[in-house]
Amino acid sequence: MAAWLRSAPATYGYLCILVVTSWSLRGVSPHTADELIRAQSTNLDNLADRPLQVLVASAFWTSGSTLPWQLLIRFTLVMAPVERRLGTRRTVAVFAAGHVLATLLVGAGIDVGLRHHLLDLDLAHASDVGVSYGFYAVAGALTWLLVPRRWCVVWVAGLLASITVATLNEVTFTDVGHFVSLAIGLGTWPLVTRWQRFPVPRAPLGGRPIVVPRKLVQHVVRALAARRGPGHGGPTPRADASAGAPTAQSTD
Repeated sequence: MAAWLRSAPATYGYLCILVVTSWSLRGVSPHTADELIRAQSTNLDNLADRPLQVLVASAFWTSGSTLPWQLLIRFTLVMAPVERRLGTRRTVAVFAAGHVLATLLVGAGIDVGLRHHLLDLDLAHASDVGVSYGFYAVAGALTWLLVPRRWCVVWVAGLLASITVATLNEVTFTDVGHFVSLAIGLGTWPLVTRWQRFPVPRAPLGGRPIVVPRKLVQHVVRALAARRGPGHGGPTPRADASAGAPTAQSTD
């Protein structure tokens, strides 16, 4: 279990933080929880006052509708496999790109709508926190990493369906952000296909396997070939001591 968790440290470390913040909201009054969420939200007011703070902090809070075990399933099925294939830093980069870019694009759309009196003014103060933008970006990137080519269309259709279901009653700006973040994740195709690393076989007795650099292997092969000499297809014959070849003497 420990090795399994260590194989995706960012995924499960992030999940632990989300569990802590989620349970902290359950331990306070609804009014206090609402105030905490609004303070970390990426609404237009907060983005104008302290953009960097809320862009980071909003990713570490959930509104409370998503339970910890639901996050565990989603992260284990989507984020952890991508982290194992891309590595921690690159997975975090994909997640951050989806979270930040989708947030800013949705915020820009809301700002334009408010300026042209197309949207309700309450949207400037609406709460918008959670992992979903970054999650859908990583899920989009997974399409090019782990889904067999013939199933890519089915996988993307399933992701689109999971977003569309929430829009059956009402389309919110968060739903639009989900579509945008998924598009961002799918758009990482040129990068993630170049970044990906193929799984390294596990060590038979546990722990991390020893990976020998290719250049070292090539150097050893050339050294062995040089010792064998040109034109020899087998091992160098032993010198006959009676023919004048020096013999080794023990120094004991």
